[in-house]
Amino acid sequence: MFLSTYESKIDAKNRVSVPASFRKALGGDDVICVWPSFGKSKDCLEGGSKKLVNGLYKSIRKMKPMDPRRQALEYGILGECKELQFDGAGGRIVLPQKFVDAAGITGEVAFVGLGERFEIWSKERLEAKRAEFMELAAESGDLIEALDFDFDFDEDEDAA
Repeated sequence: MFLSTYESKIDAKNRVSVPASFRKALGGDDVICVWPSFGKSKDCLEGGSKKLVNGLYKSIRKMKPMDPRRQALEYGILGECKELQFDGAGGRIVLPQKFVDAAGITGEVAFVGLGERFEIWSKERLEAKRAEFMELAAESGDLIEALDFDFDFDEDEDAA
């Protein structure tokens, strides 16, 4: 699971170190999948494991083949997705210039863990959006109870 927010620097060759806990969450995969976000007012990159992308693909595949929304999702996620390989030293990846430009990344980046996926933000853009996200989260807290969230943590599904 991808948790927490980590800051890193991007170098002149668009190399950035992926947080160690994120690499561990990949379960041994040597690549991460990344694509530009197409969410409204979300100028960041989305990412996760191959397993996540496969799950998204399976969900998209359930839509009617000629549905323009399916085609848009196929293009926006599958067509834009890049599998980025870790280098041997320090778990770095190289972000494509197109992705760096789309997310407005210049010097510092923030990796934001969101459970089964993560986002990569320009540190400045994330700081500008953080208050908005936290305000909406405060307004949405009752949704957790509405979803009948089970607060019984005795049974850990990920336990060995």
